[in-house]
Amino acid sequence: MEQNILEDKIKNWHEVKSESYKIIIDLAKERFSEVVSESESITDKSFRILGIIGAYFTVLGYYVSSNKQVLEFVNIPIAVIISVFMLISIASVFLFFKLILPKSVINKGLPPLVVMPDHVDSKDDFEHQEKMLQYNIVVSYQNNILYMSNQNEKRAKVYKKALISFYVFVCGLPFSAVCHLIIIRLLCQ
Repeated sequence: MEQNILEDKIKNWHEVKSESYKIIIDLAKERFSEVVSESESITDKSFRILGIIGAYFTVLGYYVSSNKQVLEFVNIPIAVIISVFMLISIASVFLFFKLILPKSVINKGLPPLVVMPDHVDSKDDFEHQEKMLQYNIVVSYQNNILYMSNQNEKRAKVYKKALISFYVFVCGLPFSAVCHLIIIRLLCQ
């Protein structure tokens, strides 16, 4: 288990009322659920954008294969422009795949071994055992929330880079098309 960062906040954990622990546990469950859903949201958005990129390349492949005369006008400047946008799209796809591949996460819920206090089967001081169990649950949730928040921050940075490369690619398509048309006009004159 990770370091207990609650030691400074709750020095006398055994003196906290059980009802207070129950409120804290409910709030921790809610917060942890939000943190996990944030991670799932990044993955879902990445799948959607990968679908858009896949659809674009499917349409582009069909268009190029059905219009062979398009390839006749490809010259060095057009090839360079197309290559740049292809590299940007490949980078974008790579970053999105990085986001959807299995990641280091903590699943919802808490494993019993993590929260179970030692000697829970002894027959003395059941109230103390209950408070120890509740305290362990609070500590576990806090550690899990911090871990998942850290993971989400890392993934959000990758997602931001992937979005930027995707937007550069999408915004560059009209520029690429205009350059393509200008060069075709110049060649046809």
